[in-house]
Amino acid sequence: MPLYIGIETTGLCNLRCVMCPHGLPELKAKRGHMRWDTFVRIVDEAQHFAHEADLFGGGEALLHPRIFDMIRYTREAGIHSRLHTNATVLTEEKSRKLIESGLDYLSFSFDGYSKEEYERIRVNASYEQTLDNILTFLHIKQELNCSKPYTVIQVIETKPLDEKLRQKRRDLQAHFVDLPVDKFRFIHRHNYGGKVEGLPLQARAHFTPCTFPWYAIFILWDGTIVPCCVDWWGEYSLGNIAKTSLTEVWNSDRMINLRQKLTSKESYLEIAMCANCDRLWRQEQLGVPQRSSEVVKEFLRRNLIGYG
Repeated sequence: MPLYIGIETTGLCNLRCVMCPHGLPELKAKRGHMRWDTFVRIVDEAQHFAHEADLFGGGEALLHPRIFDMIRYTREAGIHSRLHTNATVLTEEKSRKLIESGLDYLSFSFDGYSKEEYERIRVNASYEQTLDNILTFLHIKQELNCSKPYTVIQVIETKPLDEKLRQKRRDLQAHFVDLPVDKFRFIHRHNYGGKVEGLPLQARAHFTPCTFPWYAIFILWDGTIVPCCVDWWGEYSLGNIAKTSLTEVWNSDRMINLRQKLTSKESYLEIAMCANCDRLWRQEQLGVPQRSSEVVKEFLRRNLIGYG
């Protein structure tokens, strides 16, 4: 059974970032908040096998009116909880609730090293306000002397690393000196299964099978079960949690077929959502995509050694 589950608590977002599918017309009419009973059904089953759960997906999780209840319910079920947020709607009250609810891991998306760059990428967001929201959270975490949630500042970069970019990274990190940031993560954009621009085609030199369907599963806001966290459209639906269970779909014929197709450079093209995905052409370590190996290593470190 999967060690890791993704739960799209909401598909709604207040931003229209340039690297995100949310701006695509075909996605606009298919977004909403997950129902509480749907969420409870997922967690009640997953508590028997999952060690960690993402409580976010294609939307901004802090927009869900019961997100703090969801964090608490996940914690009470014995599952570590993770949240990724753009921080634009993060207030002092919400910051305190995130800490008090028992959240284990919190990642802030802060893409752009200047006001101009940030607001060009994160359309509808304010550089100064978002930075202030993050700093307020960190001061509260420091004030309460809490090690959790393990806190990450994440930046998506589109240019090769050189000295100029290294300096921009240092300038960003200077905002958070002596504050409880556990890690800075600098990553490259991906193309959401070919839906948006991502890794350049010329960089696709070596095929590496995606490892996600062997250790994780994802549930969209409406209960649709999918094998991949970027399948926001439910193109490879495995059923709906209202009618079937995660246990039933995990080794279903459809899931087994997907795993078989993904092991081959030729057959993966038969899966529409995978055919143009750039995650199958990432650098690898010992046959595992580097990005996936980093996620697995971090997962093991946090769960075997502990957060913070």
